[in-house]
Amino acid sequence: MTNKAVLLFFLLITHLANAQEGDLIDKVVAVVGNEIILKSEVEFQALQYNDNRKPDDDFKCAILEELLFQKLLINQARIDSIEVYDNEVQAEIERRLNYYIGMMGSQEEFEKFYGRSVSEWKEQFNDPIREQLLAQKAQQQLFSGVKVTPAEVKEFYDGLPKDSLPLINEQIEYSQLLISPQVRPEAKEECRAKLDSIKTRIETGKSFMTIEAAKWSEDPGSKNKGGCYPMQPRGQFVPEYEAAVFNTAEGGYSEIFETVYGYHFVYVKEKRGDYYEACHILMSPEVSVDDYNRAQFMIDSVATAIRNDSITFIKAAMRYSTDENTKNQEGRVINPATGTMQFESGDLNPAIFFMIDKMEPGQISDPALVDTQEGFKAWAIYRLNKRIPAHKANLKEDYLIFQNQVEAINRQKALEKWVTKQLAKTYVRVDEDYHGCDFDSDWITQNAGAGN
Repeated sequence: MTNKAVLLFFLLITHLANAQEGDLIDKVVAVVGNEIILKSEVEFQALQYNDNRKPDDDFKCAILEELLFQKLLINQARIDSIEVYDNEVQAEIERRLNYYIGMMGSQEEFEKFYGRSVSEWKEQFNDPIREQLLAQKAQQQLFSGVKVTPAEVKEFYDGLPKDSLPLINEQIEYSQLLISPQVRPEAKEECRAKLDSIKTRIETGKSFMTIEAAKWSEDPGSKNKGGCYPMQPRGQFVPEYEAAVFNTAEGGYSEIFETVYGYHFVYVKEKRGDYYEACHILMSPEVSVDDYNRAQFMIDSVATAIRNDSITFIKAAMRYSTDENTKNQEGRVINPATGTMQFESGDLNPAIFFMIDKMEPGQISDPALVDTQEGFKAWAIYRLNKRIPAHKANLKEDYLIFQNQVEAINRQKALEKWVTKQLAKTYVRVDEDYHGCDFDSDWITQNAGAGN
């Protein structure tokens, strides 16, 4: 989202909020079951999506139809007793708030722009965000039964005019072998003992979590917030962290435990099903120059062995790599954006791209000191497995592209079928000002439904 789009978003939500408080003359332009749509919602969403230019009537019609669909989802979700829990809403509010504050630069700038405090913003947008989550859950339920078979994908591909197939940019597949410095046992013990003394001070009331986290924690995401994160769903943090949370009673402190980031202990503020709110302090053992030198010597030796054909890259990665994400995949790296092993140049870390760009398939890079996903330094070598030249999309090399297209088509068909079914039994009224709209679905004439 660009800064301009963010500003438009805030203009939208601020204006809508004021409209709902009676600061604007407003009216109901549509009813779907027990849900209503206000004229201000249509006007300002149209303004937002039309890049702040005055939208024409056709554009407003398209916005209204999207809102009608959202309200139809929400109405049916309420009938089906689909639930959105308070902790889900709070987690989403915090996620969005952190994003907006990050875009604005600070909480003070956010409050200055919005004209209200963070707590007022949270309260005001609790219900709108709850409705958005409810619509998302209803749509997820609708799409859960949509399947795609290989036969459907082939039929779709065979039916495409071959001159309409998209051009796929050059892609590469690569593997990596990482060797992280092995921290000395005495450094680990020193770190753990120091963290234990901090925990004891807090538990005995001699200090506070906020003070100790700000002073000692090495987690940049929480150290200035008392070590705390807002309500989170299970699955957001590493397994060891969440195991400590769910094995600790509310209001209690966990034992010290180790993750890839270092040593932690957590304080559990609240747990609600699979959601929790907790605070922690993280400390990492000191990595010495000797530790880095030993890792460098190891990576140099492994690279030499591979070049001398004493061991294959695959076996070396599985035996020596300290990166658990790739060592069990024979070192192969997966593109997180696509779920495949193919990367375009823009998908790659620039440092990795420049190391691999001039290599031939089968070659390995010189060892390099790189940043890991966890934010640490490690020594790495890379192997170019395959270079796929730019080409027209085909079923063999680009199956996933066509599978995704078929899935999108099947989802659209399921959606259209569902809307038609719901309109036959749901009360819908659209203001006469919009009766001239050329809607995709029949929102106008099928407005004498069953009255749900």
